[in-house]
Formats: sequence, structure tokens, C-alpha cells
Amino acid sequence: GAKPKKLSDNERELLIKLRKQIIGFLERRRELLKFQEAWSEGQTSIEKERKKLHDLKSKLAHDFKGPLSNLHQVGELVKDQNVSSIEEYMLLFDQSHQTIEHLMKMMQHLTEEVLLEKKNSKESHSESIDLKQLISSIIEVNRFEEKYGHVTFSINPSLEFEGPYLDLFLVFQNLIENGLKYNQSEVKEIMISAEENNEVIRFLIEDNGVGIPVEFQASIFDKGERLAQDVEGAGLGLYNVKEILSKHQATIKVNPGPELGSVFTIVLPK
Repeated sequence: GAKPKKLSDNERELLIKLRKQIIGFLERRRELLKFQEAWSEGQTSIEKERKKLHDLKSKLAHDFKGPLSNLHQVGELVKDQNVSSIEEYMLLFDQSHQTIEHLMKMMQHLTEEVLLEKKNSKESHSESIDLKQLISSIIEVNRFEEKYGHVTFSINPSLEFEGPYLDLFLVFQNLIENGLKYNQSEVKEIMISAEENNEVIRFLIEDNGVGIPVEFQASIFDKGERLAQDVEGAGLGLYNVKEILSKHQATIKVNPGPELGSVFTIVLPK
């Protein structure tokens, strides 16, 4: 066969330069791919933080709405001089004081979770809780009868335990509000019970409302999901409940009530 052509010095030098250029191109391409990957990860991280901020704003707007509305109503009563006795003034003052204390707890909790970044520290919020007193505080802060008419509550038995007070306040507040909002009974009933063993505390929150159809039960805790479009709300209450409980490895499920309404079951690890 033909002998391979011998390269001249100039041709050999050109090939060496070409090889260096190809190697340099491949290295720059590899660096560009790494930069693109880092850029994509950065954009994803920014989007996640934006979503977390949006969810936090929605949650705060939802959770602060009830107490602030309560304070506004008290202020309107006093401003319009619709309070006729010192006893009524003292009652309104006591209700306002409890509402303000609750808002201060919420702000403290927010500071610890957002500014100090203790989102996964459930121990920092654990304190002694009396279930009956917790529900009583929720009732006094929210003044449910003014919004929903004749309402009865039963808590049996009461229970003292260690847990995240403010988180459970928000959980029970949302579940009670849900049981009253979707309720057409003349006397609206909320029944709360609890039992415990060495490992968990189980809470049952039962109402005599309209109930939750089977087709909704799988998605009722999803963000934006609402049982009825003609009822005021953004579909955040039960979503917030699930999010709060998940921080404490707690679970929640819903079942039909024995006659009317729904029964929510919360299982909270000790």
C-alpha cells in the first residue's frame, strides 16, 4: 500500500494547535454545563423560597383573620356606645385581653420559626396544656356564637398533656371553624374527646354539620380545596391543619359522623 504522508513541521505544529483548541473548547463546554446546572439549581431554590414565602403569607392572613376581626368588633361596640354597663365593659375587656395574648403568642411563634429558623424544633414550643382550657380560650378569642348563632361545645374528658400549645390552638380553631361554617343545624354542636396511651394522644373532633362526601375525603386537606363554593374562605384551613400537624409527625383523617357531620381524628405522638 501507499506509505502515509510524512507531516512537515508546519503541519505538525498546526495539528498540535488544533488539538489544544479542541481540548480548550471541550473544557469550556464542560464549565458552561456546570454553570447552567448551578443556575438551574439556583432558580429552583429561589422558586421554592418564593413558594414558601407565599404559603407563609397565606397562612398568616388566614390565622390572624379571626382574632383581629374579634378585636375590630369589640372596638366598634365601644365606639358606637353599644355597651350599657360596667359588667359588659369588663367582659369585652377580658375578651380583648385574651385575644391580644393569643396574638402575642402567635408573633412569638412566628419570630422563633422564621427569624430564628427553628421550623423543625417542636421541642421549643412544647408546654403543659389543659385541653378544656385550650378549647375555652379558642371559644373566647373567636366568639363563634356571634358568627354562627346557637353553638354548643362539649369536651369530655379533659386531658392534661405536654405539647405545642400554639400549633394545637390553630389546629383546633380551624377544625371548629370548619365544623360550624359548613353547618345548617339550628343548634350547631362541636364535641371534642381525647384518649392517650404510652405512645400517642388521640383527639376526636366531631360536628353535626353537612358532612364531607366520600369523593372529597381524599382531597379535603389539599391547598385551595373547599367543600362548598358558596361559603366564604380560601380553602386554607384544613390545608394549614395538615401542614402544622406534619411538623410534629402527627396524622389527621376524617370520617362521617354517626348521624350527621364529620369526625376528625388526630393522632399526636408523645
